[in-house]
Amino acid sequence: MGNFADWISALAGAGALAAAVWAGVTAKRLYDIERERDDRAVERLRRESASLVSAWIGVHSEQPDVPEDRQQRKFGVVVANRGTTPIHDIRVSSRNQDNRAQKPIEHRILPPGVYFIAESKDPQAKFPWKFPEQVSTLAGRVRPVTAARNWAVTDLTFRDSNGVQWRRDLQGNLTEVVDQPEQPPST
Repeated sequence: MGNFADWISALAGAGALAAAVWAGVTAKRLYDIERERDDRAVERLRRESASLVSAWIGVHSEQPDVPEDRQQRKFGVVVANRGTTPIHDIRVSSRNQDNRAQKPIEHRILPPGVYFIAESKDPQAKFPWKFPEQVSTLAGRVRPVTAARNWAVTDLTFRDSNGVQWRRDLQGNLTEVVDQPEQPPST
């Protein structure tokens, strides 16, 4: 059966093997935890620039000191890109005060900043929206419309500087838009 030294050596080897297995299992668990943490950090960074983009209905008053009933006001949409890079392929869908869908605002690029895009008052205008103007350069003030249920931005889509398409819905939820595979034309 072997001598006492052989038994001690076998037990020590078995103990070392058990310790190595335990260390391997623990290392794998720690690796998985760190990988999951890294994945969450990458996802957070990926979403960070997109989370800095939003839109809402606004009212521009050039003479904020004049009583509200006598003010010249412009209605429009405020689009905020608080990131450090431009966004692309912007589309803003909204409803007006009468709860009617308005023609979407579409721009190819929008640099960082907060912009007011006024409605055109001319029903015959080729474009129903004016050019974006930085809010900081406007005379007067731009106030958000916060209490109207029907008058709202219903959808905002854009592509970030990494080429990822994003959508912000009526409730402000931000989701990545996954490209749908093109369907072959039906015959």
